[in-house]
Amino acid sequence: MTRGRAVRAAPTAVACTALLLGACSPDLTPAAPRNAEQPTIQSSGGGRPEETLHEVRRIGTSLRGRPIRAYRLGGQRAAVRAVVLGSIHGDERAGVAVARALKDGKPVPGFTLWVLPTINPDGLARGTRTNARGVDLNRNWRHDWAPLASPYYSGTRPFSEPESRAFRDFLARVRPRFVVSFHQPFASVGLAGERPGFTARLSQELDLRRKRLICTGVCHGTMTDWYNSRFAGTAVTVEFGAHPSRRYLRGQAAPGTLRAILGSARVTGRATLAGG
Repeated sequence: MTRGRAVRAAPTAVACTALLLGACSPDLTPAAPRNAEQPTIQSSGGGRPEETLHEVRRIGTSLRGRPIRAYRLGGQRAAVRAVVLGSIHGDERAGVAVARALKDGKPVPGFTLWVLPTINPDGLARGTRTNARGVDLNRNWRHDWAPLASPYYSGTRPFSEPESRAFRDFLARVRPRFVVSFHQPFASVGLAGERPGFTARLSQELDLRRKRLICTGVCHGTMTDWYNSRFAGTAVTVEFGAHPSRRYLRGQAAPGTLRAILGSARVTGRATLAGG
């Protein structure tokens, strides 16, 4: 493990918006475990009101030494935090395009958004579902974990892989109110007890039906089930189709995801984080 140096980001950081929620309670998230990956942080923003803080955090490293990065858009202390994960499976690339469009797009109003293009950079580079050890990272989480064989090999134990451990520790630190995890190819928004208002907004904005995703029976060791079982926030699986167009991903899915989060953030704000 290495400790990164703080460096200045490029001057093309995302611009600020007056709609960012500025007042909130202090972040009471527990400190990361001692053995957690230490973040590499790039930040920009000279404190001027028109700027948005833009942070790049290295949350971990893959088996092959590739960095796993999270990008923060919006104010650090907004009342509502959200996380968008582009890809946990390396052969499902549509969400990566959405994540990159968000990262490079317009200012984020009203909440803090963390964007991770992928937590499986080795699989993304190789075009494989699994990481470099052949583990399906979305079967490697502790909730209902079971020893599964290929193509859903779940590893030797829960959190056996550095990629899933890195994302686990990141989520535990950030404690997002909303998590969107993109997949393919079932063209639906998953239903698994999440806030119905949020899934309805995602369904409408992304033009995808809502559907209960049941894997091949029980969904063993998935990230969203783990998060929903442990935290007050809600994590949703969004499945794009097998071959969504670039125009749809960048022109509808990316801004639609923002609108769905913002709509639910406003509702939870009015209801003191009890509705939406």
